[in-house]
Amino acid sequence: MVSIFITGLICALIIWVLAQPFMSFIPFLNVSLNGIWAILLVALVLGLVCAFIVPAVKKYFKKANAIIYFIAALVINALALILSSYIVNIFIPGGFGIDFISALIVAAILSLVVVGFSLKK
Repeated sequence: MVSIFITGLICALIIWVLAQPFMSFIPFLNVSLNGIWAILLVALVLGLVCAFIVPAVKKYFKKANAIIYFIAALVINALALILSSYIVNIFIPGGFGIDFISALIVAAILSLVVVGFSLKK
């Protein structure tokens, strides 16, 4: 459970950095994250969603070729971000906002960072 929260916290920290005004050089990036409680709730929700829902859905695309698996993984991670946004906004209205194009961009960045952390082991 602790590693789920740490993974979610790293992802929430990356999302928080991407929500800052100095990241406006990335086109179509529309992310809003307001307050420390929203960041912690995003960490918890994103950690739980990525731990339980995403692997269950990705297992159906394992047998596909690499390009289809990559596209499916990107879309699934983007949908996980949008689901996390809806769940966080239930508890903290206006706490976390993201649209689909931004979710795809953030999912790609998160995928690169997670791969980078997994290569360190």
